[in-house]
Amino acid sequence: ASEDTMRGMIGKARKCQYLGYQWLGYTHNGDTIIIDTETTELARGIHEQYIAGESIKEIVRWLNDQGVKNRNGKPVGYAYVTGILKNWAYAGVYTWGKMKDEQGRDVLDDDGLPVPLVRIEDGIPAIVTTEEKEACLRRMRFKKHVNSKSDYMLSGKLYCGTCGKLMHGETCRNNVGKKYFRYCCPKKRRACTGVYWKDDIESSVAKVVRSMLHETEVLTS
Repeated sequence: ASEDTMRGMIGKARKCQYLGYQWLGYTHNGDTIIIDTETTELARGIHEQYIAGESIKEIVRWLNDQGVKNRNGKPVGYAYVTGILKNWAYAGVYTWGKMKDEQGRDVLDDDGLPVPLVRIEDGIPAIVTTEEKEACLRRMRFKKHVNSKSDYMLSGKLYCGTCGKLMHGETCRNNVGKKYFRYCCPKKRRACTGVYWKDDIESSVAKVVRSMLHETEVLTS
């Protein structure tokens, strides 16, 4: 029975039909997802303000001033806004479900977002353009790299030895709350496990550079 239910939901998803969750700016007419004229400007405003440089905290305050509530009827917060900014539905892309790996974990894309089971371009009405959505995601990636309290001198210059992707700086904590700084591959939560501790890799690179400079000085003296 559960397999039949899943098969039916996937069938509806492939037709870009409504499957029970409604985003800000959208509503539905039966199975058809349509623009909600009462809230679409709020959804568009979130993207426009973020692209213009407003902080997520400021956008949250603006939404709460407008009386926007989450699914539980409570004032919206940080996760509500970031969820909208990451959601490709606003650029007209219909998505449903999440792909899982052999361990039952979400498969993530290069932005750390779950890879959907169903993804259909132009499957629903768009509120923002593809370019605007990409601009939001670029800013979010940039903030992720620069908000750390540690300077990552190799960020954007260090490539993962496993998958070849550019690595970024990340602050993490152990079980007792102690901070650690490292470089991580954006695909680390999938098949790739590329991780380098910040001090170790920066020290190793510095030694190699000093050695190269010394050899150059010897050769040119």
